[in-house]
Amino acid sequence: MPKKYALALGSGGQKGFVHIGVLKALEELNIEITHISGSSVGSVVAGLYALYKDAKKVEQIALGLNKEEINNIVSSYANKFSLNNNDPLLFFLDSLVHDATFDDCMIPFVSVAVDLNTGEKIFQRTGLLKNALRASCSVSYLFGAFEYENRFLIDGGYADSVPVDAVKSLGGDKVIGVCLESYPKETPEKRSFLNIQGATYKATLYNIAKEDMRKADIKIFFDLNSVSVNDVLEDRQRYIDLGYTETKRVFNN
Repeated sequence: MPKKYALALGSGGQKGFVHIGVLKALEELNIEITHISGSSVGSVVAGLYALYKDAKKVEQIALGLNKEEINNIVSSYANKFSLNNNDPLLFFLDSLVHDATFDDCMIPFVSVAVDLNTGEKIFQRTGLLKNALRASCSVSYLFGAFEYENRFLIDGGYADSVPVDAVKSLGGDKVIGVCLESYPKETPEKRSFLNIQGATYKATLYNIAKEDMRKADIKIFFDLNSVSVNDVLEDRQRYIDLGYTETKRVFNN
């Protein structure tokens, strides 16, 4: 009889490929995921897994992504705040989940965002998956806010970097938390304006993630602060395998 856990996949940008390895290991360990949540990139991986309940399929999707397309998505938002009429990230997410809704998911799923109008965290459980994922991935200094249903929504990591509370709101009992956030012990003496914004974002999510992980029953941490987007995209399988190996280690101890 499989062990049952809820799963909270945390924010982490390009490091999100690690989450796929976690899912592969959990399947191999015969662990049933009863509920799943995600913040930022964790919402994309969690949403795909909730939709298909198949780690291998999620891996195939991830390995098939086009590196140039991903880099072009990021660069297209330079000096823009909101691009709802021409939103490359939303188009990209549409190519992954099309018009699937939360009701189509095989596992109960919740995605997290933050409403800039009120400062409140939003647990998204209904509607089109692509809109929920777009909101949760709205790293403010890269993609701006996502305007949806009279809200300006930004990255869920600002409220729940590892969304343990979110998955418990679905009825999750014992929770596995997966944390990709870490912070370098040494930082450059000089920083550009964009680097300062990036470091502020990382420091904020790192501290939020530490508090979130206190609430998880099983804790899986990854220290990957020095990994660049190109590093990961050039060797995605390595990072998927890293997630797999560490998850097996945690459960076999």
